[in-house]
Amino acid sequence: MLFAVQALYVLLFCGWLLYEHSFPDPDVIAIFLLVFALIAARGLSFLQDWTPFVLVLLAYIGLTGVTQGLIARVHYSFPIMADKAMFGGHVPTVWLQAHFYHPGQMQWYDYVATLLYPLHFVVPLIVAFAFWWWRPRYYWPFVISYLLLCYAGFLTYVVYPMAPPWLASSFGRIPPVHVIVAEVNYGGALNPVVLGTRWFKTNPVAAMPSLHAGFPVLVWLVLWRVWPRWGWVSVLYPLLMSLAVVYLGEHYVIDVLAGWLYAFAAFAIVWRNERGAPGEDARPEAGADRVRKRSGRAGALPASGRLLQFPERG
Repeated sequence: MLFAVQALYVLLFCGWLLYEHSFPDPDVIAIFLLVFALIAARGLSFLQDWTPFVLVLLAYIGLTGVTQGLIARVHYSFPIMADKAMFGGHVPTVWLQAHFYHPGQMQWYDYVATLLYPLHFVVPLIVAFAFWWWRPRYYWPFVISYLLLCYAGFLTYVVYPMAPPWLASSFGRIPPVHVIVAEVNYGGALNPVVLGTRWFKTNPVAAMPSLHAGFPVLVWLVLWRVWPRWGWVSVLYPLLMSLAVVYLGEHYVIDVLAGWLYAFAAFAIVWRNERGAPGEDARPEAGADRVRKRSGRAGALPASGRLLQFPERG
């Protein structure tokens, strides 16, 4: 019965998005997950465990409050020189748009790139919820590594504000760059990026490191650690996201590499002692209790695939 109610709620939520011709922003996703948890009578636990995500959101909103001061000392030259040094005098964003972007004639990859762009907010929430619901053992390591990545990025934005390609282009530092995320038309559906900017004031000089690239790498590393057999497949997500943000004019390649480096560092610091395996029980002690009940003998614990018997004390 509970599963049926939850399934009905998911269908109604998806139906509402289709009816409104809209896309789920992070705040909408968070509300959806909260209601889903309330239906399962886990609402209070959800509110307690998910407080860190609220704090991250507040930290980002607070960062936009000092945007004017950051813009006054923004850096333009370093990322341009770095990308040119890596790519034989070319800026990859300029080259990609010159060869693949056709204003007024949107291609399938324009839609894919624009849809990928806001997912760096949404996917970590979904992964966190999946761990919170099915694999609680991994929830807090994921949250801590996510927070470490976020705050390291936020601190860098304050210490070293850097202009993305589209902003550098608007000041003539590089050839013209289109803001593709604002130019794609979805035929009646609201553009997810434009929709998001209605509710969240963005920081235009938060380019180095690229958290658009960093979050997907962290998700890939965590999934690969938790599920070694198939988690590596998720590497496609960070690769596609990284290509998308460079093509869209939102980040330089050096930004992407910095985001990858930050993600690897956050993962290494938090997950160095965590191990995962396919089919692993989220709560090892719960698995042991089930084995005891099945064996009908007190003191029976699983070890190396068999039951070891310990004498009763008394």
